[in-house]
Amino acid sequence: MVKERIDFILRGLKTAAGSARDTIIEVGPAYGDFLLLMPEYMNKIGIEPSEYYCTAVKQQEPSLKYFRSTLENVLLNYPALKESGDLVVASHVLEHAHNPRSFIQCMKALVKKGGTLYIEVPSIEALKDCELPLYQTLHFGHISQFTFAVINQLCESESMECLAKEISAKLQYPVLRALYKIPNRIQETELMFSIHSTSVDAQTQKALKILRQYINQASQALLLWGFGSDLFEVLNLLTDKEWKEFEKIAVLADINPDKQNRLFKGMPIKAPQSFSGRKIDKIIISSRSQLLKNDIIQSAKSLFPQADYIVLYD
Repeated sequence: MVKERIDFILRGLKTAAGSARDTIIEVGPAYGDFLLLMPEYMNKIGIEPSEYYCTAVKQQEPSLKYFRSTLENVLLNYPALKESGDLVVASHVLEHAHNPRSFIQCMKALVKKGGTLYIEVPSIEALKDCELPLYQTLHFGHISQFTFAVINQLCESESMECLAKEISAKLQYPVLRALYKIPNRIQETELMFSIHSTSVDAQTQKALKILRQYINQASQALLLWGFGSDLFEVLNLLTDKEWKEFEKIAVLADINPDKQNRLFKGMPIKAPQSFSGRKIDKIIISSRSQLLKNDIIQSAKSLFPQADYIVLYD
């Protein structure tokens, strides 16, 4: 399957005039087999959340440079990666994402102006041509299933142009491949730090309304738990006046050690337990993921038993 992937990408890149071949970034590369088979690129970068894979590759493949992070948090942890890739690849990763649109936005934020983005997922459309039983193709770990129309709508809504697509079951597995170009003429928004309100989805608008309600009350101590891209979207839509009021009544918390002791607009992000001695009236849970929301509530109950819990995203 790796050979077919490479052949498809190289064919598609021929239609992208002037495409540079300096840096390739793969999301979820595991051992880096695909990256190692792309000699056209001088810099081969992997974004990999697994400590095991990062350690193994560091020891065995020094030509690959891995950054241990989830895609959603990579620009917070490694801001230099923003718009650094000539080609950004995610093969059989998107179907595991809780928020496919956010995942694609985060991929796009890694691509240079005029660069390309490659997505490969299991194909619902190719199931009819696949001889494998459904339980081997519709895996329980796949949160979403895709057709090309869905992938294309997500990418076109982010101002990307489709260069090539392929729907196939040649190797007894239903695959959808798509290659997209980010045009030079499009002025990119600051994805992780400054999202314009006109592009905000309905869920984010609702979350913003909830947060503004408590800021305007200005009488209760707030702890915002879960400092990821979902919270970035909301906080960056606050006005300067609202932000000043927010700073007076709120603190930021996350259990991820890589985020702790960082600053966001001058506010420190700390471990939740560091606030256990303070009076906290409301715990505001800022993740869209139901699993994370449940975990946060369970942890918060032991640290702040008297606090109420507010969920920004239903």
